[in-house]
Amino acid sequence: MMRSVFVGGSVLLLGVACFTAGCIGTIGETNGFVTLVEDLLNVPIGGDGGDGGGGGGGGGAEDVAFRRDMSLTLANNAAGADLNVWLAAWVEASSIRSAEQQDALIDAGYVQLQREVTLGVLSLPAGTFVLAGPGAGGARRVVVPSAQPGANPLVGNVTLAAGTALTEQLTIMTPDRILFFTEPPVSCESVAFFFTRDGEILDSPALSQGGDEEFEGANFRLGRKTYAQISAYICDPFDPGLALLQGGGVAESNQYREGDAIRVDFFLDARVTGFGAMVEIGG
Repeated sequence: MMRSVFVGGSVLLLGVACFTAGCIGTIGETNGFVTLVEDLLNVPIGGDGGDGGGGGGGGGAEDVAFRRDMSLTLANNAAGADLNVWLAAWVEASSIRSAEQQDALIDAGYVQLQREVTLGVLSLPAGTFVLAGPGAGGARRVVVPSAQPGANPLVGNVTLAAGTALTEQLTIMTPDRILFFTEPPVSCESVAFFFTRDGEILDSPALSQGGDEEFEGANFRLGRKTYAQISAYICDPFDPGLALLQGGGVAESNQYREGDAIRVDFFLDARVTGFGAMVEIGG
């Protein structure tokens, strides 16, 4: 059973066939904000992505179940606006106990960092295994097209704006941490994801929802959404992303267990819940 995660508090803040390492969505090249983000994320990882630069024992990975797979679903509930976000996921070197486990990670699409990478307040030391992508810390860019007109989708017990969500789905070996983001996390006011129409972010002065109605700001219909607007993220103290719960105990709002399914519903109009992204985590 899925559990809906709703963390109350802050008013500030986290296609369809292309959610793989080799097929990353694109948007307008002339947008200054997007260009800046791409420059910030353009940190290479070691190796060529094939052997991960990581070493490991030979040939034992097929017989070693290091961790179970988990599914990630990113759903765009915004009608008339495309979702833009980056995904990073990694396994710390201290979690790996054998060369066979390294092989299992490499076979599952992870590569090993050859030098430290810093993502805002998060640090990934050399030796960390990251889910392979072209951005910093192996980040993959994801663009999910706008929702289709239709019935109002239900997320947990909250009815969202009209439209049928389009989704990107990915199955990965369970990492130690997952980060949905745009700007590297410095505070809960950093931009976590954004919406575009025809390649332009929706807070452009030239864009409105029609007639004289202008976009209302980051908490409602503005195209940029902050970390505080992702329901499971923690702002005090600042703890961006989702983390693996190892061992027993009750999971916190930003924790998942090995093999859990995670769904994130993104939406442009945050007035219904106060959030621009709602996270559900379940077994």
